[in-house]
Amino acid sequence: MPLPLPRARTVRRVLTFLVTLVLCLAGVVGVLAFFNARDASTVGEQPRSPGEELPPLADEIETPGNVFLRTGDGADLPGLRALGEKVAGEPTSALRATGQAVVVEQDASIDGIEAVSAGSSLTVEEPDDPELEEFVSFWLGKTEE
Repeated sequence: MPLPLPRARTVRRVLTFLVTLVLCLAGVVGVLAFFNARDASTVGEQPRSPGEELPPLADEIETPGNVFLRTGDGADLPGLRALGEKVAGEPTSALRATGQAVVVEQDASIDGIEAVSAGSSLTVEEPDDPELEEFVSFWLGKTEE
């Protein structure tokens, strides 16, 4: 017995709807796959750290994480101490032991100001150089890059 006309239309509409739905879903999946395949991941990229990427000698760093500011000019010491206290506080023995101190030293053999950390070093001319504060802020507490 042939299907009545209204029932055949309903079946045809349902099939048309299902085919359209499947095609739309396939299109959405295809578009997502296309854009996902062209996504450039940035997981492996690291921001560039301030200073030169030349690690200092191992005996120069008593505890990794500390940052040493050395100068040959005694007039730079107050500015360097102020920078160290601004970024890390007073360099107590507890901070030095945990690698969270900015240690200021005078060394007559140094020309300018030298900042040294476990992973990098930087030389600047003035204690208020913005690169110096960026270096100290970046490397304080880090044991390596």
